[in-house]
Amino acid sequence: MVSRTFEAGLRGASPLGRGQLSYSLGLYRTKVSDDIYGVATSLSAGFFTNIPGTLREGGEADARWQGDRLTLWASYAYVAATF
Repeated sequence: MVSRTFEAGLRGASPLGRGQLSYSLGLYRTKVSDDIYGVATSLSAGFFTNIPGTLREGGEADARWQGDRLTLWASYAYVAATF
């Protein structure tokens, strides 16, 4: 199995109101060749097989605000896998 990944992103922080806002954003793309895939033949049995390749691409974003007595955060991740 061989994978090749490209990833890019940014992160930063700045004051906002009475607190600090920090954020990050990342994007990635991974191509895998000769991937190993599990195939279920029943609930308790199966086998592994090689498939020519898969592609996984997606991104992640998060933001966090931290004040003296309160912290708020949100994050999101997305991945699209293609066989």
